[in-house]
Amino acid sequence: MPRNAKTSTSPLSAVKRHRRAHWLRWCGYAFGFLGGGTALLGAILPWAQVAVFGLPLPLTGILTYGAICAATTVIGLLTLRNFPLIAVLAGVLGAFCALTTRNLVARDLMGRVISIERAIAPVNSRLAQVALEPIEPFEGIGPVSRYLGPGALIAAVGGFGLAAGGGLAFAGMRMQRSCGVCGSVWSDSRRPNFCPNCGNEVASTPLCRHCHAPLVKGDKFCVECGNQS
Repeated sequence: MPRNAKTSTSPLSAVKRHRRAHWLRWCGYAFGFLGGGTALLGAILPWAQVAVFGLPLPLTGILTYGAICAATTVIGLLTLRNFPLIAVLAGVLGAFCALTTRNLVARDLMGRVISIERAIAPVNSRLAQVALEPIEPFEGIGPVSRYLGPGALIAAVGGFGLAAGGGLAFAGMRMQRSCGVCGSVWSDSRRPNFCPNCGNEVASTPLCRHCHAPLVKGDKFCVECGNQS
């Protein structure tokens, strides 16, 4: 019996703590994968766009800085389950890249439009001399906001979602391997029934190593998830 048995939690509260950690972890996975998918979608969607003779011409983000966002998102998705803090960092970096470069992509496109307008200016001058309509492929030069596409903002939202999911997953993983009384943390390979630091009862009821549902002595398979216990 642990020395501080008076402060030990009941078996029911220990099981509840494991269940809460389990659901927190899987909510983090759901948020992370949803956010990662959104970030990848944003990287593919147009980050800049311009109308050429009235027809919209999108510039997909994957051909610009969106490739960096896509790369960081893939890293975050691959590390979400085992290394959630890396997923948090990858999501934040992807979102930061999207927010800080969206205007750069639009300005670069606007610069190209201005260069083309200057190149055809002599032609338009000669057309004006013979009373012909000038060539206006871009319908004039507008502000930077005119050339912005939706992809960068969508990628940024997805990146923050991936980071939030990684944070929730990390919190759940830490709760699963920590003491609810003294806060001591142990490695994921250990499955103690009592806290090695304070002796508090961690989980007197055997738990499934996959879904952390309570098991009955002698169970070879979990009745909740069906995996071998």
